[in-house]
Amino acid sequence: MNNKFINKGTEKSCYTCEFNCGTVCAGYGKRTDNGQDTYGMPIEDAIAMFPCGCEDYGISLFAFIEQEENDK
Repeated sequence: MNNKFINKGTEKSCYTCEFNCGTVCAGYGKRTDNGQDTYGMPIEDAIAMFPCGCEDYGISLFAFIEQEENDK
């Protein structure tokens, strides 16, 4: 999803990312430790490595809906 939908009330992080699959990251950002894709890395490691989300961040549907409801 395009980042233009993120407003100041939605924190850009792994918690609100569409690629957070619960236990692993399904995004294709670049890891800061070895330059490899983030795809498949444990979500705990991704959260620690990217506190503000990586370059592949996209807002999740749940976070987008919450953001829109809070803007009303």
